[in-house]
Amino acid sequence: MSIASGRLLCTIMFSCALAGCDNAAEQGMPEIAADTRRAPATAEEQGHANHGAEHAHSNGEALPLLPIMMRMAADMTGFMQALWLEDYESMTRHATGVSAHPDISPDELERIESILGAETEAFEAVDEEVHEASVRMREAAEARDMDAVLEHLASVQSGCVGCHSRFRERLRTNR
Repeated sequence: MSIASGRLLCTIMFSCALAGCDNAAEQGMPEIAADTRRAPATAEEQGHANHGAEHAHSNGEALPLLPIMMRMAADMTGFMQALWLEDYESMTRHATGVSAHPDISPDELERIESILGAETEAFEAVDEEVHEASVRMREAAEARDMDAVLEHLASVQSGCVGCHSRFRERLRTNR
């Protein structure tokens, strides 16, 4: 790993620590907090790099936003642990968990649209950006390309933190 990549990694970790994440166990969802092990990605899950408007995810499961975010937080935590250990197999698995997260349920989409109104399109655009970056992050982990992993991780984290700072407080259901 190059010195520049090492600096980027330290910056990313510091940024992640400052941004903070909701703790699933503290939110009454320990099963999600503990669910950091995922089955290896299926070909269908891995094929989302060019998914276009469908933005289909892992298995058609649809959930409210909070459990989706908690699963993604668990996968990002698992990804970071795997990154420190240079465990590319686990990085791949956790990146797939982020990119192939469940769809947002129709009722939840209606709630989000009622809160965000015209900003719903921006919310969806950020979701798309994070999805694409997480697919590239998974591909980089599969290729064992640490510099590319770090580059795409930075994009994923930037998208997540940007979305959280713009939308999270208004969309919270766990106040």
